[in-house]
Amino acid sequence: MPTNRSLTGPRARLAGLSNWHPGSPEHRAAAQEFYYLLLSQKVEEVLAELYAATVEVTKAKGEYIVPSLGRVTVGELAPEWLARKQHVTAPSHHRMLEST
Repeated sequence: MPTNRSLTGPRARLAGLSNWHPGSPEHRAAAQEFYYLLLSQKVEEVLAELYAATVEVTKAKGEYIVPSLGRVTVGELAPEWLARKQHVTAPSHHRMLEST
């Protein structure tokens, strides 16, 4: 079997070392590493496809919210938060919150 110089990692070890016999420990280790590499790539691909599908479904239902619309600054949230805190904290603590 000719060696393929463009391959790297476990695939290169499987493709480039024709003198390894399938039962050797080195071959089994390289094959297992290659299998796990493929498995992890497949999991990532499946998760990406599932996420894309959920986005498409929410768009079709008319429930999709553009992520940038959900961004709020602390300056926009602070006045309402401070107003709620005024009723549940001691006056001295509330003054400290307003000053920071």
